Amino acid sequence: MEELSSTAKLDKQIFDDAHKKATQLRKNADSAIAEQRALWNGKLREALSTERARFSSQLDAYRAETDARLALDKRRIQWEKTEERLQDATGAFLTGAKRETLLDCAGKVFAVRFRECFQEDAADAANGAFSFAGLRPDELDALLKKALPECDASLWTMNEVKLESRFGGADVRLRLDARSASVDVRLGAEMEELLLKYRAELSDALFGKGSPNGAPDRLPSRTAPLAAEAKAEVPQAHAPVAPPDRLLPRIAPSIVEARLKAPEAPPEAPEGRVARIAGPIVHISGMKGAALYDVVRVGEKKIAGEIIRMEGGQSVVQVYEDDTGMKVGAAAFTTGKPLSALLGPGLIGNIYDGIQRPLETLYQQSGAFMAVGAEGDPLDAKKLWDFVPDAAIRQRLSAGEEVEVAAGMALGSVKETQSVTCTIMAPPGTKGGSLSFLAEAGPVTIESIIAKTDRGEEIAVAQWWPVRNPRPAAKRLAADQPLITGLRVIDVFFPLSKGGTAGIPGGFGTGKTMTQHAIAKWCDANVIIYIGCGERGNEMTEVLTEFPRLVDPRTGRSLMERTILIANTSNMPVAAREVSIYTGVTLAEFYRDMGYSVALMADSTSRWAEALRELSGRLEEMPAEEGFPAYLPSRLAEFYERAGRVKTLGKLEGSISIIGAISPPGGDFSEPVTQNTRRFIRCFWELDRELANARHYPAISWTDSYSEYAADLAPWWERVNHSWRTTRQDALNLLQRERRLAEIVRLIGVDALPDDQKLILTAADIIKEGFLQQNSFDDVDMYCVPEKEVKLLGMIMEFYRQADECVRLGAPLIRVLAHSIKENMSRLKSEVPNDALEKLDEFAEKTRTDFEGLKNIYKNKAAL
Repeated sequence: MEELSSTAKLDKQIFDDAHKKATQLRKNADSAIAEQRALWNGKLREALSTERARFSSQLDAYRAETDARLALDKRRIQWEKTEERLQDATGAFLTGAKRETLLDCAGKVFAVRFRECFQEDAADAANGAFSFAGLRPDELDALLKKALPECDASLWTMNEVKLESRFGGADVRLRLDARSASVDVRLGAEMEELLLKYRAELSDALFGKGSPNGAPDRLPSRTAPLAAEAKAEVPQAHAPVAPPDRLLPRIAPSIVEARLKAPEAPPEAPEGRVARIAGPIVHISGMKGAALYDVVRVGEKKIAGEIIRMEGGQSVVQVYEDDTGMKVGAAAFTTGKPLSALLGPGLIGNIYDGIQRPLETLYQQSGAFMAVGAEGDPLDAKKLWDFVPDAAIRQRLSAGEEVEVAAGMALGSVKETQSVTCTIMAPPGTKGGSLSFLAEAGPVTIESIIAKTDRGEEIAVAQWWPVRNPRPAAKRLAADQPLITGLRVIDVFFPLSKGGTAGIPGGFGTGKTMTQHAIAKWCDANVIIYIGCGERGNEMTEVLTEFPRLVDPRTGRSLMERTILIANTSNMPVAAREVSIYTGVTLAEFYRDMGYSVALMADSTSRWAEALRELSGRLEEMPAEEGFPAYLPSRLAEFYERAGRVKTLGKLEGSISIIGAISPPGGDFSEPVTQNTRRFIRCFWELDRELANARHYPAISWTDSYSEYAADLAPWWERVNHSWRTTRQDALNLLQRERRLAEIVRLIGVDALPDDQKLILTAADIIKEGFLQQNSFDDVDMYCVPEKEVKLLGMIMEFYRQADECVRLGAPLIRVLAHSIKENMSRLKSEVPNDALEKLDEFAEKTRTDFEGLKNIYKNKAAL
């Protein structure tokens, strides 16, 4: 026990010593920490003191700058008094509160530019491109509304605030455009004259009389001696007036523009959050105020999308770009407007993706692989176009007549390319009224205002239009004019009318794309729009590289001078593929309204339908046949019904012909896309795989294809050749008889047939080789004019009738086909040019003479 007690005492002693050491260490640590804290507190106080001193210095500089601004604002008041004196001398055009409101509004907007110009090293500012800081778009909107309480309208359209007003005789327009990031102020002639006088006053006050251009090359800095002129007694002011050399731009003196940062979202659009992501389908909650088909921006990269459904307080959005990496909870907001295309000069020759982003511009920005969320203006806003006003309207306005404005009215034109002149029209939905202003001939941009009405409407060179809404027309016209393609099997056997619809179904490698290329090159349409919706990358690449090199046979210039390409390959997002055909047909309607004939190629609608199937599956909808959505027929109908030949709102005749390629899997024409397409088209050009394998071009089957336009187009063709109807029908009947005989030949052989049936096979071969087959590499045969088409077929059918008569008289077939007549007739298509058709008449006359001699021989034998 004593040993145990001694051990316990020893342990307790050891523990007490350790405790004392730990306590001492803790005290030492606390002391070190306190010393370190005191040291850091001293450094922090020193840093705070330094920062306070620096801030005080900046505050003093800011006060000096504010004093300078107040001094300048005092001068503005003096200039307003000068304006009152000028008003008394020149006559009043504005009175009372309206004048003060107008001048105050102009001064506030001009103030932004003046403040930026007085920054040091503001080289960009001196050129008129300013970053707007310190005033949010919603604050600017409120400022404009306050400055113009009597404005006619204030609304957001495509990220654009418009304020329009008319005070006395002066027009005033202020516009905040988020897409072009600009504020535009447009004033009437009276206000411009007044501002010119202000400019002189301001120049004299700041820089002395006689200064060149109203200002020196280098603007003064914010530390200039202007602060010394500040007075204590200065009325309340928002900002000074703009510098003299920026009041009126050199090129367009009626527009004052200040650059500002584009708003992220309209102020009235609350921000939503991503709740669920299913591939290209994104569910967003909390986005109040959104409407169906509104364009939204989703995620950090602000990916564009479109609301396709509203359910359970959530907006279902299909995004047009790859959303890999997007997270639940990401921000989203609506722009408040539907997906729209910008329509104006500059579309021709461009290459766009499915949502009208210029691919060449995006390539310059990010290279071959486009960055997600990349943006590009559909049209070049800086390019100048030579505007030519309508001569009749200009003459009437000069004579003092009142010119009524109506939707679709042609106001002027712009030479877009050597092949296409872009007409500037009053857009659909124009309120009407009288034309109060029409711009004179001269350079304009797509944003320039070229006309105004007495109801406050302004018409710009380029206009936006929702792609899912068809542009209206005054009247639909009959389909009685053919779209001449130069392909004999199409023009004669299965013709397509201008404003008609056609489908080209065919398996892989049968020539759908090549046929569309040939039609695009040779058809008599004024404008070609080629939509690659879901095509393979290599096929679309061929289009993009080949079309710019093709020569327009009508003008001898590049085919791209009347062509627009929309590329959306199969590896691009499916949602953009779905919307690409609506973008393309909207561009087609724009040129149709100018009175042009437009041919639209969609390649291929099967892959467009596959995009619908993909989106429908992501939406968890009940599938129909082969997984396609149940609304596939209605979507196809929406697309094809926008074709047609119409009387436009501007009293012109225009047309859109839609030719859609169909790619049925495995060449199975019973699949849903092909069958539903046949319900809404009237021309069906079925491609035959056996013909394609035999290198028969174009491989359009003459037994399974059809055209419901033949009866409507018969009067036109009979003006070309009165026997077109009977010749065409006889040839088709002959080919049908040959098809039935071909089945018998497979069983018993051709030698077992009598001569009259062998003649049918021979005549059918001549039709196939000498008429239906064309050589796209032959300068003569690649394109055939209508007169030659009908003459060739008529000559072959005349040969058959003459030969059949000889065979019935007893002449052996080998005697009838002497002198290689079959080979000679088959070569006429490439030996007789389009401008030497008399050679066909000579050949036909010689053949008729030979047959008459042969018939006389056997008639005499029969008589004996």
